[in-house]
Amino acid sequence: MILSGADQKASFDYIKMASLDFWDAYLKDEGKAKEYLKSDVLVTYSRSAVKLPRK
Repeated sequence: MILSGADQKASFDYIKMASLDFWDAYLKDEGKAKEYLKSDVLVTYSRSAVKLPRK
């Protein structure tokens, strides 16, 4: 995750959101969380302050 232009509290909130969805996706095997991580929802929500590079 790459953060740019976000204040510290917002940065922590974005990291928390992505982290929780990662854990839900891969520890609980939740499809909805996997789809969220594949989407650009967090990028849009953060007004492009978050960038999620993917392989």
